[in-house]
Parts: sequence; C-alpha cells; structure tokens
Amino acid sequence: MNMIDVFRKLILKTLRKFPFPADCISGWKMYNYTKTNHGIEQDAFVEAFYGTGKPYVLGGPFKGMLYENRIYFGPVTPRWIGSYEKELIPIINGIHGFAPEQIIDIGAAEGYYSTGLALMFPSVKVISYETNPLSIWQQLALRRLNKTGNLLIRRYCSQKELCRHGKFRNFILSDIEGCELDLFTDEVVSCLGNSMVLIELHQYKNHDINSVASILEGRFKATHTVTYKEPTARSINDFEIVHPAGFDEPRLLSAMNEFRSQPQKWMHCVPMH
Repeated sequence: MNMIDVFRKLILKTLRKFPFPADCISGWKMYNYTKTNHGIEQDAFVEAFYGTGKPYVLGGPFKGMLYENRIYFGPVTPRWIGSYEKELIPIINGIHGFAPEQIIDIGAAEGYYSTGLALMFPSVKVISYETNPLSIWQQLALRRLNKTGNLLIRRYCSQKELCRHGKFRNFILSDIEGCELDLFTDEVVSCLGNSMVLIELHQYKNHDINSVASILEGRFKATHTVTYKEPTARSINDFEIVHPAGFDEPRLLSAMNEFRSQPQKWMHCVPMH
C-alpha cells in the first residue's frame, strides 16, 4: 500500500468521527454528479416550460408549488413535472382521509415532500429531518419561496425522538438510504401504533430489499396493515401537461426519468385502529 492510499484511509477514518464535514463532502460530490449528468437537460426544460419565469410543479399532488432552478441530488425535472415517485401519489392524496396531527419527513433532501405537504396541510405541523448541509440549505430556500411557516427543519431523527412523536397521530415518510432497520426498531415501532408510516426500502449490509422488507414487516404486523408499492412505467398520459413546441413526447418521457441506481420498493404501514 503506497502513502497516498494510507493517507486517504486516514482521512476517511477521521471523517467518520465528524459527520458534518463528511456530509458536506458527500453532498458536494452528489451535487457535481447531478450537474454534470443532468444540467443540460434541466436548462432545456426550463427554457421550454418556464422561459424567464420561476419554475413550479406542473402536476401531481403538489401542483403549483414554487421551485428554484437549482441543481439537486438527482434530476429535478421529475419533480417539476409532478411525476416524481408517481407510485406514491395515491398514498399522498389519501393522507387527507387519515387526518394527521403531525407530518414527519425523515431524509427530506431539498424538501419536495416536506414543503409540498406543508402546502397541502397548512394547519398541520410538518417536521423535516435531513442530515446533509447542502440539502438543508436548499430546503430552507424552498420553504422561504413557498412561505410554509408550518415546516420545521431539523438535522437528526434519533430513535428516542421518533418515539416522542408517537403520542401524536402522524404521517411519517422515511427515505434514509439503508438505515431503516436501525431507526425502526421493535421499540420504536411499538411507539407508532397511531401513525401511518411510508418507508422507502434500501439494501442494508448483507440484506437485500426483500429481506429488509420482511424484517420490518415482522416489526409492524402486530399494529399495522402492511402493503407494498413497486416501480411502474412512466407515461405522459398520467399527467395533464401540455408539452410546448420543440419539446416532444420522447423528451418529456426522458424528463420523467429519475435515473435510479438501485431497485425501488416502498412499504406502506397503516394503523389497524
């Protein structure tokens, strides 16, 4: 092993002890990856759909939500279209019938869901958790742009903190990149008997997505009815969006592509009472 490799390992080992700079570095790398791979398409979409105006969500449950023309983690065009994670739209629209006292978004990124849900439920407290400093900064800008004063932005959601929320009737949305088994322990799940929970599943160590789903389902099944959502094909007929001249159907379908690097699956847990 040469000195460069030794030095690199030493830096990584040091960074693990200080999550804030590690989050900053990982966020900056993801930012640059998105800019390199999706920046040109994003600029073309802005020119075709918004011209010199501010971007906003064109369809879906958060239609009308204002957005900034920034680079986020992953292409932003599916969010602007409103097709982002379209498999979840029936669940999002169904939150009204659940009548939550609180809404909690864990792993909120730049705030598509947290800000959108704050607009959808202006009288309900929405609590967002996001560890990446760049995403927090972007989410603050999105909150300011949409004047969602009912949205609270925090960094870390511990098991203890999530249990404290259990006294409320919550809608909980979780996208925490493989930490589901660590956060939703048996003890935590026992505190969430009144909460509807929607979890995006990820691979975890030696567990694939289906294994993670099986473990979590075992924890929720005593108090919740568990169902699953899986990815479906995109179609321009799903959304009432008129594409302008020069932006044909193939380009619109391409703009809906979320460019996922891993398989997707969601677990929807609804309280039995």
